[in-house]
This record gives sequence, C-alpha cells and structure tokens, in this order.
Amino acid sequence: LPQPKSFRDEINKAGSDSEEINYSALDSMFDSGVDVNEVFKDKVTSTTGSNPRFNLKDGFHFSSSHTSTTTYLSNAMDVALDLYALKQTDACFDLAHFLLSRGFDPNKGGVPALYRFLKSSSKGYFANEERVHKIVELFEQYDFEMKNIDLSACDSEEDLLDFLISKGSVNYNMNTFTFESELEKLYRRKDELKEKGVVFDFSQVDGNAFSFESDTTSLLMMLEMGLSPYHKTPTGKSLRSDFKAYSTTGLKAVLDQYRLDHPNQK
Repeated sequence: LPQPKSFRDEINKAGSDSEEINYSALDSMFDSGVDVNEVFKDKVTSTTGSNPRFNLKDGFHFSSSHTSTTTYLSNAMDVALDLYALKQTDACFDLAHFLLSRGFDPNKGGVPALYRFLKSSSKGYFANEERVHKIVELFEQYDFEMKNIDLSACDSEEDLLDFLISKGSVNYNMNTFTFESELEKLYRRKDELKEKGVVFDFSQVDGNAFSFESDTTSLLMMLEMGLSPYHKTPTGKSLRSDFKAYSTTGLKAVLDQYRLDHPNQK
C-alpha cells in the first residue's frame, strides 16, 4: 500500500468518503518513533483594518492594515471526535478507539476533544444520545476520569447534564451561559444538583458574563446560587467594576442591593 505522507494525513482519512485509514501504516509510524499524543500546530494569519479607499490622486488603494498570526494546537483525538460529531461515521469512532488502544492519553489530550464532542452533540441530544454514551464508555475503558469534563459541556441540555453527573462529572463553569433561559434551567434545580455533589464554579466569571442591562436577572440568579457579591474576576478586578460601560446601572443596582440584604456574606 502507498505510504502516507504524515501521521496527520492518515488520520484525516476518517473524514473521507473515498479513502480508508491504513492502520498498519500508523502502527509502523508508531514503531518508528511517531508519538500518538503528538500535538499539531496550525498557524492562521489574518489581516485587520485593510479597507478600500478612493481619491482622485491615488485612485483605489487600501488603508493601513495589521497582520497577526495565531497558533492553534490540536491532536489526533481532536480530529477523530470533531469528525465523529460532524460526520457520525463508524470510521471516526474506530479511529478514536485505535488511538486509545495505542496509548493516547485520554486524561490529557482527550479532555478538550471530548468536551467539544459532548457540547456539539448536545444539540439534538435525543438523536445523539447513543453516540455520546458510546464514546464516554469507550473513554472509560481506558481509565478516563469523568471529573475532568466540565458539566458546561451539556450546553443546558438537561438529559445530557444528568448523564454526565451520573458518570462522575461535578464541576459546572458558570461563565458559559449565553441566555437567561439557559441559566434558569440550572437555577431551578440548584438545590437538587448541590445534593448530588455538583459544584457551581464562579472562578471564571467576569463582566463579559453579563453583557446587557437585561442580564440583571441572570446576575441575581448567580448570586443566589453562590456567586460572591464581592467576587473578583480572573484578572483580579472587582466584578462591579468589570461590567460593560453601557450596562452598568441595573447590574450595579442588583449587586449593591444584594450586598445590603446579605451583610454577612463574603
């Protein structure tokens, strides 16, 4: 069989409708020193501020621009699970299984890959449930610690949330809500979930979690779920001073009133 150009070229075949992965070639690569946990680095260059301009002297020209390069890191499991979420083919599942059987570390490189897979599968979970269970059970076969998966992977899908809790996930990053209705689902079950051992983690919460003046309800729900009225953002700023400039009045009023009503809360 023709030899693949690289480890990555071979695993990318999981997304192909015309090519099959040459697993013997992959094993040969591993035997020759290729690391199954290899980190792929993709550099993406983008240009901002380059806008067309026109004047009689110079005609059409472009204004000054700024070019920046961003490096994205990934690995083989990222490829396998991203493709499995997208294409839902057995070839993608088989690749994930093969990588784990060849020593891929699920508790290191596998955490972000599984998190993204779960979050993507939460959309229409009723149709994706079987695949989610299949992947989670596969990871568990290779001693994956489900406590490494943040419960925000459920993306407010309550059935997936319950499944992840049953598997041992306990932490919920509270800086992951886009809409008040999403947070309300969690708020409604706060006491029940705490009894199950769920930890509402506010450590990443900053002003960006409350982007609009109407987010006052979300702020109050978080305060009642355990957010400190004297919370410090990850950068060390007071939450009260980190609200967006155009949405401070109502949010500050809610925070100040909560402080008055709960003088002993720190």
